[in-house]
Amino acid sequence: MSDDLVPGYNDVAAGLSAEVRSYFASHQHYRQLNTQPMQVIFVHGTAGVGKSAVIKSALQSLPYPVINSSLGDIVVTANGAAAASVIVLDRVDVLADRDLTQEIGKLGMQFLQFTQSLPPSVFMILESTRPATSMPASIKRSIVVQHALEIPVPTRPRREKIVQYAVAKYSRTEGGTEPGDSSLISRIARATAGYVARDLCNLCRQAYLRMLRADNGLRNAMLDARLIVRPSQQLEFECALPTKTWADIGGYGPVKSMLQRFMKLATSETSSRLGIKPPTGVLLHGPTGCGKTAMALAMIADSSCNVICIRGSELFSKYLGETEARLRRLFQAAQACSPWSSVESGGPGLRVLSTLLNEMDGVHETRGVIAVGCTNQIDKIDDAILRPGRFDQLVHVGMPALEDRAGIVQTLARNSPLEADVRMDELARLTSDYSGAELEQLFREAGLAAMRSDADAIALSMEDFMDALDKVDDNQQ
Repeated sequence: MSDDLVPGYNDVAAGLSAEVRSYFASHQHYRQLNTQPMQVIFVHGTAGVGKSAVIKSALQSLPYPVINSSLGDIVVTANGAAAASVIVLDRVDVLADRDLTQEIGKLGMQFLQFTQSLPPSVFMILESTRPATSMPASIKRSIVVQHALEIPVPTRPRREKIVQYAVAKYSRTEGGTEPGDSSLISRIARATAGYVARDLCNLCRQAYLRMLRADNGLRNAMLDARLIVRPSQQLEFECALPTKTWADIGGYGPVKSMLQRFMKLATSETSSRLGIKPPTGVLLHGPTGCGKTAMALAMIADSSCNVICIRGSELFSKYLGETEARLRRLFQAAQACSPWSSVESGGPGLRVLSTLLNEMDGVHETRGVIAVGCTNQIDKIDDAILRPGRFDQLVHVGMPALEDRAGIVQTLARNSPLEADVRMDELARLTSDYSGAELEQLFREAGLAAMRSDADAIALSMEDFMDALDKVDDNQQ
């Protein structure tokens, strides 16, 4: 099995190859027992993820002829099939097109008749960009889609292999990379959450073209290309990796440790080995301006998860049923690209509560999806959402204590030059009722005070902070 054909998906291709080999080795034995063997496998995954490459890689080492066909030619394909052959039928997702109901109905009946009367010497692989659940009811009820194989959107380790292959392919040095490119590959893989194999190859190709035109280094060309090539999954929901880090958040040591432990447990494989369900959600609640959203973004950026960031207000629509549909699409996108992390804010209305409950932990099983919520009105959120199994952990982010304010002030001071007379501990003591957002405003007001007193000021003084304290206190009142 060639690594070049399917970088990062060798395990998936090996599993598919084993399925085909197993059928031809044992289908006669199954028929002697009057048992219908699995003769059709439904391979699905989002566009550009590498379905065709996985299928090609899985079949190239097998001794059976491969016939590539489409829905319109299935009858001709069946007549031309040789003994012990594999038929690969692509674009099966057209059967789920609601705009072509009459034509699709006829084609669907022909498709069902063909797949249910396959000769024993034929194994069929169906290729689709849509899952089996989106197919017409008659097809979902058949055995055609009961044996499904999903090609997932690449996680960070898979992306590293794909980028490494693409860099070697497009690099000017034959099959090689520039010195230090291992760190570059790791950096690009981390920053390309939501990219499928086609996106990553396109990214490397654009970087190579930029490198040729500008005679620039691979590192700079790759970073520039990433600003142009966006992920295919970024259609309806934002999936950019947050840039906030834990180092950007001062104070709140116990809260940050708790969130780091949560994400480690939620993304670990230990829970599956122990036979328990991993944590699926965490809800940060507390007063406004205390850093809940910043902590959620830092927690996600610190992990290797793919990300969807969405505000609660973006889900709501004035049209009946549209909010529920958007919510379902959100979780479907997260499921397709798991592990995703979904960041929401605010509480849902009553008319979408049941949809949210089902998507998080109900009749629709959601695996590999972590929901991270932020709200300052936890008393208005239904208890059914807060129970274990949905938001497993509730984390209170309150007003910063003295040591937290000292940490926040130290963090903010890294970006602002200060005079020698500025006392950090004194600022933390004087701001006993300040939130993190108000401390950030304090530094802005101090900067404005310094500019008012001296247009050429190069640093903030303690006097500037005292003026800023009066200004912020007036705003609070």
